[in-house]
Amino acid sequence: MTVLRSPASVAVFAALVVLCAALLADAAVRGRWDTALAAVPAVALIVWGAWLVFARPCLELNHHGLSIVNVLSTTEVPWGEVDDIVLRHQVVVVTRSGKRLVCWGAPSSTRSALATSPATSRAAGQIRESSGRISGSAAHRAIRGFWDRHEAPQRAGERFVRRWHRRSFLVGAVLVLGPTSQLAWSVLA
Repeated sequence: MTVLRSPASVAVFAALVVLCAALLADAAVRGRWDTALAAVPAVALIVWGAWLVFARPCLELNHHGLSIVNVLSTTEVPWGEVDDIVLRHQVVVVTRSGKRLVCWGAPSSTRSALATSPATSRAAGQIRESSGRISGSAAHRAIRGFWDRHEAPQRAGERFVRRWHRRSFLVGAVLVLGPTSQLAWSVLA
């Protein structure tokens, strides 16, 4: 299995974690343990939210198909159900039924911002350099390579499946309780 993530999103998540850790460490070094401990629930909620938005979304490729992991759901699409993959600002998977599935966390190439023609999708033909190599980022070449190697005719009953991340909903609800109870306590006290 190959997992593709946007390096910029991972960098934003890492920077946010470092910032939150530095703020907690600063309070601890100054001897303000009460402030550091009081900030832990809010910091945990912020880090969880950042992980959900920046670090979790990705595109997973395997020989069965691809999995689009977004913030609160994962959509598994078998290769036989893939009709087109548009590689521009985001990776958009078009199914044979016409459904467009957007992958939030897949990397885009620097040149994708300039691409405006439909020639960047596989259906219209791949853009080949004079050397015969497929142009675009390494991530785009990996996506096209997996699709070329594993493309199969659609089989009966083969559909894409969307699963919701119930655990993420539960963790989020628990993490929201911390700052909410702190706010309620401060209002009542």
